[in-house]
Amino acid sequence: MVIQFASAQEREVYNRDSVFKVLESEQSPVKRAEAFIYLGDSYFLTQTDSSIFFFDKANEHLKHSTEYELLCGISTQLGQLYQYMDPTKAAKYAIESVEYSEKSENPEAIVRAHVLLGNIHRSNGELDKAMEEYQFCLSIEEEENDSIGIARLYNNIGIVHMMDSKYDIGIEYWLQSLEIKLALNNLTSAASTMANIGLYYKDIERYDEANEYLEQALAINLKLRDFESIAFNYTIIGRMYQRKGENYKAIDNLNLALVYCDSNQVRFNKEEAYLGLAESYANIGDYKMAYSMASELIILRRDLYDERNSETTRELTAKFESEQKEKELEMLKSVNDAQEAKIKEEEANIALKEENNQYLLIALVFAGLGIIAIVFVLFRVRSAKKQIELQKHIVEEKNKEITDSISYAKRLQEAILPVKSTIDSVLPNNFVLYLPKDIVAGDFYWMEVQEETVLLAAADCTGHGVPGALVSVVCHNALNRAVREFGLKDPGKILDKVTDLVIETFEKSEKEVKDGMDIALCSINLNSRQVTYAGANNSLYYLKNGGEEIQEIKANKQPVGKYLNRSPFETKSLQLEKDDIFYLFTDGYADQFGGEKGKKMKYKPFKQKLVDTSNLSAENQNIELKKAFLDWKGDHEQVDDVCVIGVRL
Repeated sequence: MVIQFASAQEREVYNRDSVFKVLESEQSPVKRAEAFIYLGDSYFLTQTDSSIFFFDKANEHLKHSTEYELLCGISTQLGQLYQYMDPTKAAKYAIESVEYSEKSENPEAIVRAHVLLGNIHRSNGELDKAMEEYQFCLSIEEEENDSIGIARLYNNIGIVHMMDSKYDIGIEYWLQSLEIKLALNNLTSAASTMANIGLYYKDIERYDEANEYLEQALAINLKLRDFESIAFNYTIIGRMYQRKGENYKAIDNLNLALVYCDSNQVRFNKEEAYLGLAESYANIGDYKMAYSMASELIILRRDLYDERNSETTRELTAKFESEQKEKELEMLKSVNDAQEAKIKEEEANIALKEENNQYLLIALVFAGLGIIAIVFVLFRVRSAKKQIELQKHIVEEKNKEITDSISYAKRLQEAILPVKSTIDSVLPNNFVLYLPKDIVAGDFYWMEVQEETVLLAAADCTGHGVPGALVSVVCHNALNRAVREFGLKDPGKILDKVTDLVIETFEKSEKEVKDGMDIALCSINLNSRQVTYAGANNSLYYLKNGGEEIQEIKANKQPVGKYLNRSPFETKSLQLEKDDIFYLFTDGYADQFGGEKGKKMKYKPFKQKLVDTSNLSAENQNIELKKAFLDWKGDHEQVDDVCVIGVRL
């Protein structure tokens, strides 16, 4: 289902075509610059690279002019485009924009320039400087009696207060901004502020108030048929339900967001909707749909690249083909003129010395042919070089798009890992050394708190990178279900149930899947310091307080997943005392190749490193273990994901 909307986009294309025709005939630098500015604005929200290209072209036409308002506008737009791509360039353009605005003496230009500078300070965390810029702009807007400008600055000032944790002041500014916008009947801006307020209440988990403002914003956007904002609101509402644990409502709203995204082709909302759907489906155990949504996200990013590249190529070719042809014709005309002059000179000489000049004429003809051949070869070489550079650019962009897609997958994976503050709150003296081989990993760590008991695990799923990460999502959710849905507490029984759930999930595939994981799982009683443990191929190490030798509790020699002659996982108990340490880990640290001879480290040196650093604080032990690993690895490639967890009781 795709909602149809007004043909603004079609009109935009038509207008761009008209502008390109203007550029073919217009000679005035200012008029050409204005045309390029129009094109830069038209691509501003959809194609950053194209927008930057056209603003740069406009700058070239105005570099020696006194059109300060136009120059200020160009620098402001470039500063906004670079704000999150290249902060250094953004700051450069912001300063240029301020200088041009002061020369223009136009209050509107001055406000735009200083707001941009304030936004950059805000992005850099320089909140005092940002506030100074916004207050300066507010004084101008109050002097100009520009109510909508005042409302916008109230909104920005509110953001600074929010970032400075002054939430009551921030929300007050937002409410004042909203009041002005509603009084002016500026419904579009009012809906935007309502959405900001709703986002704030969502983040502090005041969901009723969040829902109230988000629904009001949604109602306005529906009335205005602002499909981009509708998609944004449904995305935020879906994310709110996801945070509340109401995943089915989240899925309904995120699917609606997709419907409206299809109507306006806005990339950010569609990507965010797919990301939210992948997480929500994973949360309810529908891994097939979770995988489907994650795949759609990757396909979307790939297709967007292909479309952008082909459209940009067509337009750039159309724009500069005539210009290039003119240059080539001028070059050929110069060559022909030179040749004609020489031929005329030789004809005059022929009249005087006919016999001798015949040979000279033949030589000149061959020389002329040689020149043409050289020009032709150089032209072909230049064309080939351009083609190679274009292909190289395409490959680089493609690699960047793939990397960006995998980075989104990393966000999915990071969402399932317990945050450090949560671990610290129940196990204060702990460290987690987590070094993925690639952007995403097959290793993960997991924690669940049950009253006075903490379940903790280090897991190594089949493979690494993207395949390993996909398996890790399945195994992580199986752990959650075994504990939360089936109420299991015994580590051995948990691993038995996780094995059943993982096999059940992969049996839905038409092809046989034997993926699974190795894992060390333990349960810690915080009161008695008793540790119960079960493992799939991964042992548990422990070191008594003051001890000099690592003790080991061995795991079952079988993975979680399909395995011939499987047996139930065995739960083992261990009584630890105050300041005793235990370690859970995967095989990535000990399996790393390195050292002077490029050999595998193995477990004996790994144990010794744990002993050598055991007298340090948890934080410092983490630092030293990481340094030792990197020193050992040296210039060798990291062979596997690394996960080491240490807990001092």
